[in-house]
Amino acid sequence: MRKLAIMRRSEELETRVYSVSAAPPSAKADRDHRMRSYLISMTIRTVSFALVGVFVTILPWPPGAWICAIAAVVLPYPAVVFANATNKRTQDIEFEAVTPQMLMPPPPPPSTD
Repeated sequence: MRKLAIMRRSEELETRVYSVSAAPPSAKADRDHRMRSYLISMTIRTVSFALVGVFVTILPWPPGAWICAIAAVVLPYPAVVFANATNKRTQDIEFEAVTPQMLMPPPPPPSTD
């Protein structure tokens, strides 16, 4: 029974044709977007750690050091959540499937001879 259901599902997927505009972004594009978002967040975290050292040693401003330290500790969680929340490939958006009839040109009008 399970094999029959899998066969039906695969047949359904084979017969469904999507238009180019309805296709989701590629896995590589999605991965690149998430990696870029995470890299930006982790760069901000690294700069925060560096600023803690600057505010403790060079510029004696303890509130700045505390703000940067808190940002460096708290930032990893939202960075991961935001980077993974942008996965557009798994959204269930239903588009009208393109049928073979849509791809065929319309029949010519009847001639009036």
